[in-house]
Amino acid sequence: MMPNYADEIKSRVTMTDILNTYGFHLVMGRMPCPFHNGKDRNFSVMRNRAYRCFVCGESGDQITFVERYFGLDFLNAIKKINDDFGLGLIIGADAQKQQTDEARRKAQQEATERLRRVEERKRRGEVLRKRYDDALEAFASCDTILIRCQPISPSSGISDVYAWAAKNIDRLWSELKEAEVALFQFDKEEQTIQ
Repeated sequence: MMPNYADEIKSRVTMTDILNTYGFHLVMGRMPCPFHNGKDRNFSVMRNRAYRCFVCGESGDQITFVERYFGLDFLNAIKKINDDFGLGLIIGADAQKQQTDEARRKAQQEATERLRRVEERKRRGEVLRKRYDDALEAFASCDTILIRCQPISPSSGISDVYAWAAKNIDRLWSELKEAEVALFQFDKEEQTIQ
């Protein structure tokens, strides 16, 4: 967004500052008009922000004075005030360059942020897939133990491995389902992003 140079200048440089810098001196807020080369004090400064000549009708603010007195357009008038008062405002081509640099910097930050989000989603996807693969492998191993180590008869006894598998099969199934749902939701989110 382009700064409002006029407001910035008028807030920092008074009408009296302008007149004193360019060789004019007010007496009780008045002086001879520089625009019609008046001899009487018909040129009046009001509230240190505006001027008016009661003879030629010339009126305006700090910037208008510099425009008319030096025969400048608005841009050159604000550049002159900026330079003469050392305001440090970035005006014209410098402002456009700064805006271009800022736009480039912002685009770079946005691209970096998008890349960070992509990498974060990729890592999250890898974590969820590993969690699902680990849960599937644990459940499949437990199920295999239950099938292979099942006691042939009640008198043959139950092995420790079989007892462990029987005790943990429901928990492993639950973990597998949670991992599957989380991975499904992630994949669904990824489809909406792409």
